[in-house]
Amino acid sequence: MREDEEDWGVGRIAGRLQGLSMIPLRGLQGPRSCPSLTIMDNGAIRESMNVNLTPELEKLIQDKVASGLYNNQSEVVREALRLLVDQDRLREAHLAELRGALAEGLAQADRGELHDGPLTISELKQSLKKRRSSKKKTG
Repeated sequence: MREDEEDWGVGRIAGRLQGLSMIPLRGLQGPRSCPSLTIMDNGAIRESMNVNLTPELEKLIQDKVASGLYNNQSEVVREALRLLVDQDRLREAHLAELRGALAEGLAQADRGELHDGPLTISELKQSLKKRRSSKKKTG
């Protein structure tokens, strides 16, 4: 093994690529790329992904990096995707709660535990009027 191969772990990386042609690695700093793979400083190989963004989203990412909260654009995108996963989980939990409430309501309807809509609204309005009038008398 040549000295430069040992420094960069080229032999190990080349073994993983098995027959894919690689760009020369000698003298490059930081992550090194080829069209569909990125070779990280620690020797890990990751597939690259190109994403087209609107100018507004590009500016948002650039502003986040410029603010100092993130070291690079990838960190901003990873954080955004983590937040998207969290939002999806919350949405799914909310939907599960709604489905449970709907199932409970349907079960009550099956048991005949229904309320007359217009009558219930009328009773609620009367109750609110009484509360308002009692607050005016005590206030």
